[in-house]
Amino acid sequence: MKKASYLLIASFAVLAACKTTKETTTTTAAPEPKKTDCSGSAYTYAANIKPILNESCNGCHGPVKKRGGLDFTIDEVLYSEARSGKLVCAINQNKGCEAMPQYNPKLSDDKIKMIECWVNSGMNK
Repeated sequence: MKKASYLLIASFAVLAACKTTKETTTTTAAPEPKKTDCSGSAYTYAANIKPILNESCNGCHGPVKKRGGLDFTIDEVLYSEARSGKLVCAINQNKGCEAMPQYNPKLSDDKIKMIECWVNSGMNK
């Protein structure tokens, strides 16, 4: 019995010595973009978004030029870019996104907010 106890203790000691420790690495994720407060806003494509696109986007992303293969006068193209997050990322000029508009100053904070809220509220016509 004594021999079995010593053997059992020795086995635990060997197992404890062989135990590997996991090194944990801490990765710092990119900060979440600030969520726009859209309370009380009801932006629509026709009233709010289309004028911004006509003024700032459709010269390069319209039926004539289609830069990047994008024609924002086609609903499916615009809505696809909006749903994917690429539109909001580009107009915010976030890291990892191609800053838009490319050849003009960044859109005003009010215009960016309108587009963000329109996207976040389901892209009402």
